[in-house]
Amino acid sequence: MVLKVEVSPDLIAGDVDEGYGKVADVFRRNLTSGQEVGAAVAVYRDGVKVVDLWGGFRNGITKAPWAEDTLVPTFSTTKGLSALAVAVAASQGLISYDAKVADYWPEFAQAAKDTITVRQLLSHQAGLPVLDVPLTLPDLADPTKMSAALAAQAPAWIPGTRHGYHAITLGWYESMRHAQRFLSAFSGISAHFRPRRHRLSATQWRTEIAERFAVWREVTTLDAAA
Repeated sequence: MVLKVEVSPDLIAGDVDEGYGKVADVFRRNLTSGQEVGAAVAVYRDGVKVVDLWGGFRNGITKAPWAEDTLVPTFSTTKGLSALAVAVAASQGLISYDAKVADYWPEFAQAAKDTITVRQLLSHQAGLPVLDVPLTLPDLADPTKMSAALAAQAPAWIPGTRHGYHAITLGWYESMRHAQRFLSAFSGISAHFRPRRHRLSATQWRTEIAERFAVWREVTTLDAAA
């Protein structure tokens, strides 16, 4: 059963810059529709915050109000960064979206996955939204075991014929290595690539992605040992 609560307009706060009034209108309309419990939204343009709104309840049962500094869990926030990293690599000719994943990661060809392209994998068309093999917490922290499990997984449908959100597995396919090394500097599919020429270095990540797109995050890497 979906929780529905009545949110008073008095519980909606924040502000927007000139020209963003429609965002505030939609935000208020959503919160007062009876279909929402609580929410917050912030929008930055050219590094400047132009929308900062919050309202409703952080707990719809206790009616604890949503405050300016209420913390919330986030999901799939790194998928966009991974896609951006892949796009930068593709724009530089380091990888091709239409190349076979197995061209870069031969072990991936198991279980009739030899024709799956990078494009199909990254666009959730590869039929790999789950892993059939049981995994323990230690397994999840072991790149070698995870890479073997990912490489052995058979598609749930004929790749390219359907779309199904790879909510959990996509991150693993983008970031695990078949060798005992994890390349955190570039969490794209190039982490599986053996040749160094196929992947971005930590410096390239910082200069071409983190700094260029204001993704301010300290990045550590094992690239030097690769």
